[in-house]
Amino acid sequence: MIELIIIKYLLYKSFYNKYRKYIINNKQHNVLYKVLDELHSSLDRDITFTEFQLSCLNQDIDTQELLLTIAEQDIGDAVAESIIEKYCVKQWAHNLALKSIAVSEGTDTVDALHEEYNKLQTMMPTSEVNSELMINNYTDIYKKVDRTGGLQWRLPWLNESIGGLHKGDFGFVFARTNAGKSTFIASEISNILKQIDRPLCFFFNEEAGDRMNWRIFQAYFGATEDRLKDNIDKCQEIFDNETKGMLHFYNMTFISKSKVEQECKALNPAYIVIDNIDKVHGFKGDREDIKLGSIYTWAREIAKTYCPVMAVCQAGATADNKKWLQHTDIMSAHTSKSSEADFILGIGATNDIGGDDVRYLRLLKNKFRPGEHRHECRIDALTARYKEI
Repeated sequence: MIELIIIKYLLYKSFYNKYRKYIINNKQHNVLYKVLDELHSSLDRDITFTEFQLSCLNQDIDTQELLLTIAEQDIGDAVAESIIEKYCVKQWAHNLALKSIAVSEGTDTVDALHEEYNKLQTMMPTSEVNSELMINNYTDIYKKVDRTGGLQWRLPWLNESIGGLHKGDFGFVFARTNAGKSTFIASEISNILKQIDRPLCFFFNEEAGDRMNWRIFQAYFGATEDRLKDNIDKCQEIFDNETKGMLHFYNMTFISKSKVEQECKALNPAYIVIDNIDKVHGFKGDREDIKLGSIYTWAREIAKTYCPVMAVCQAGATADNKKWLQHTDIMSAHTSKSSEADFILGIGATNDIGGDDVRYLRLLKNKFRPGEHRHECRIDALTARYKEI
């Protein structure tokens, strides 16, 4: 069947020129290849299947059954080329093995072996061969690594420590329950909403989705709940006019990988938040660390494809009553989780008298700006904002 798929797509001149020399005729298909070669030799263009079919039948009426099978093959050009390429690579490997044996037996030369080996390079698309070769124009390179611009954080310290967020950036925030994760997310999302012209997608699978949505609304205005309630219609109008429907809040029993991908493809978002990322469904693994590693690798790929991604996860019991959190405080603190992130922000809190509104932010990982990054700030629960002290 693969051989028949190959024959059909070799009717394209570009495929024929690129791959024909690597394909050895199957005796059963000798007539088909003979006609294929003759048509391409006489016609400098793609061959229609009708032309191919009639020419084959003129040569041998017994090719009718094979031609009917070929006619049914329709897998698309990209898939077909992938199949043809893999087939040719296998053929190349087989020929290389035979050539190696010949050299070992003294019936062929090392130069001939090198020549056979180098045939693979001509088979690969130019874009694949050269994709890893970088042109060292450092002016252009710096534009890609410069942390100025991008989406700005509400907290000035984060702009100084991480810089603006750009496509490809992926990081996560973690803290103990009731330590201020939701307020932090609301505070920052509400600021991002003022900077974007494409959707902000917030995938939320924790409890009290309506409460989380309200916190974002509250943080947007930096107002107390009572003040918002007294002016809710006016605030709603302002919020709608200014954000232009850019907040897409998904309150889900569980977040599925396919749903996130579906929404991203449809909306091309400017910013993505996933809370709680460890609970995203659609990944398999024999061990928990393998599954979590797949989730975080996937989130990184989403960031590279669309926009910055910020995830949220829990801290373990070791983070209780602790100021400066560490890697070991991350729930299910596997290397696979941390290795994919550009930045990891831990939010610490203590039970100290008079310090109930103080939060201790520490960047456990920061690929953008080296050094130790710690910061004390205030959580204003009444207005859903993080503020400088």
